[in-house]
Amino acid sequence: MIERSRDSPSIGSKSCGLGWAVIVKKPAAQWLQQLRDTPTHLIRLAYTGNVGKWELTFFTYSNEKYSECVFPDGRFEGAPEAGFDIGATYL
Repeated sequence: MIERSRDSPSIGSKSCGLGWAVIVKKPAAQWLQQLRDTPTHLIRLAYTGNVGKWELTFFTYSNEKYSECVFPDGRFEGAPEAGFDIGATYL
């Protein structure tokens, strides 16, 4: 984890364009637990009333919201399995 501060530098600090960066090391077990506790947003499937047709949205981290996505066949509705395949591509 990197903590940024505009205060005076301390031992082990490095200068960066936004101020000083202090690198804080965590034990590997703590990092793994943080990864397990943090959800990963990939896709969202919405039921349309038909078992074979679901709508797919893809989470974009650049603007932190879900955006419409097309299935591999070019349609906006499709089988949930195809949606999960798209999400699995980005794991």
